[in-house]
Amino acid sequence: MSHTCVWGRSQARLPDSVLIVGVTSSISDELSLGLQGQGYSVTHERPGVDALKVIDDHSWGLLIVDAALEYDEGYATCRSLRARCNQTPIIMVATNATEQERVCALESGADQILDRSISARELNAHIRSIQRRVLATTHTQLSMGATHDTGLTIVGDIEIDQQTLVATLDGRRLDLTPKEFDLLYLLAETPGKVFKRRELLARIWGQDAQAKGHTINSHINRLRAKIERDPSSPRRIVTVWGVGYTLRKTATE
Repeated sequence: MSHTCVWGRSQARLPDSVLIVGVTSSISDELSLGLQGQGYSVTHERPGVDALKVIDDHSWGLLIVDAALEYDEGYATCRSLRARCNQTPIIMVATNATEQERVCALESGADQILDRSISARELNAHIRSIQRRVLATTHTQLSMGATHDTGLTIVGDIEIDQQTLVATLDGRRLDLTPKEFDLLYLLAETPGKVFKRRELLARIWGQDAQAKGHTINSHINRLRAKIERDPSSPRRIVTVWGVGYTLRKTATE
């Protein structure tokens, strides 16, 4: 079951509570002191049941996850948190992350991956930037909800309910990650429109220079695997070569 972790959609701002998950003690202390100096309330938890319980019991403005946990536990933790927190921003921290590590972080549900050596001032700027995007998206969703009483976006036999964050195909619920849901919803807002890759990156991942074109490609491929009868010959999400992608109004268009 998904949660919002749990700030209301009508709020004008996100809470200034930060949960740091799995970061080693010395680095946690540095991050905590820096964030507290910027006015945040900071809690530290190890990954696992305790961290998941904490996020359900409190309203969080930000989750910070260590990417360096053993055996890819950092990415697994990020995926678990994202599955429970649809809207709460997540930042992963790493030391000299490789391109593959940055891609894994973004595909695990993180909004950004930053270096552990980041200053408190710069980290605060990233946090505020992410929160502005989250609130802007929420405001847009609420505005759309006022126009469309059902809260549904319907494109052919695809239905997307932005209130419950559920998408269905011909009545069958689609098992989508948060980024896949956001991507499908964005394409479905204006079916037939051709979205450039850089526009999709900016709208879904924000102005994160670390996100690359292949991030979009991999998400499009996974979406196609879930909504296309033959993903190798897509009829719904179509590539416009040299430009980007579009969602057709019908699969037979």
